Amino acid sequence: ILLVISILAPAYTAPRNPRLTLLDHEPAHYYHEYDKNPNAYSFGYDVADPATGNNQYRAEQRHANGTVTGSYGYIDPYGKPVRYKYIADSLGYRVYSDLPTPKPLPIALVSSEPTEPSITWTRPPKPHKNKVFVDI
Repeated sequence: ILLVISILAPAYTAPRNPRLTLLDHEPAHYYHEYDKNPNAYSFGYDVADPATGNNQYRAEQRHANGTVTGSYGYIDPYGKPVRYKYIADSLGYRVYSDLPTPKPLPIALVSSEPTEPSITWTRPPKPHKNKVFVDI
């Protein structure tokens, strides 16, 4: 027993590496909910970490008809909240945001850059592909 204690004592008293932050860890908040319908669900999370500045959230629901709706957001590096809402249904995936969207470029500007002609290559014919072998 004395031998075991003498071996473990230096490991127990060894200095620990400092923590990355002196703040207490604040856990992320997460939830999920399952309905009796196996095709329906909802989940979400909320992260607020002042030590790293990581502030984000997400919430999503899938309805019995297969439509998925949700939202997500974060705080950008300038401290401005950025929020998105989305829906995926029979009409496709669509995202909505309160951020301004740039106007599309005119077609003349998009297609005015010169391009090099593409190089084409064709596979050589396989030998014996269309030959008919006849035993004589």
